[in-house]
Amino acid sequence: EEIFPANCDGRDEEDGPGGLAAVCETVRRSGVDERAREVLIAISNRNILSMLSLYMEGVRRAGVRHSVVVTLDAATTKHVQQHGGVTLAHEHVLRAKGGGTDGHSTSGLKFRLLVPWLKVGCNVLLSDVDVVYLRDPFQSSPPLLHRDSDVEAMTDGWSDETAYGWHMALLAASEPSAD
Repeated sequence: EEIFPANCDGRDEEDGPGGLAAVCETVRRSGVDERAREVLIAISNRNILSMLSLYMEGVRRAGVRHSVVVTLDAATTKHVQQHGGVTLAHEHVLRAKGGGTDGHSTSGLKFRLLVPWLKVGCNVLLSDVDVVYLRDPFQSSPPLLHRDSDVEAMTDGWSDETAYGWHMALLAASEPSAD
């Protein structure tokens, strides 16, 4: 039987502070079901804390049990820890090429932050914080998710690379070969 979460001893810098061990710890604390391995992930920084609060309250009211906010700064981590309810914080650093850390600078780069979650074996529903959940998308009938990929997401990227993460070899590995 496959171990979940997996690869918990990885320590690559690209996997964020604490490496995959920190991601595995967040997965364990969130109570992600070992069979479905599904987690709702939003990415946020301190610039939108009021919107983030509304998002976390909506997640709680919808009954979503496996929710994580990947936080981009200490202020957001603290906010999620104090107000998140069932939503856990997992801090990671993301900077655009120009050094910016605001939402517009980093939005198209968010797929990079999902790689550690895929490495440990999670199936990810990536959400923006301006989404309102009326019910748990993992438990809905009829199903709201296709469950035909490791990541299901909405995006406001501006190119194939930033909108769909096509530049990420880990995400594109299952595409058919042109051979």
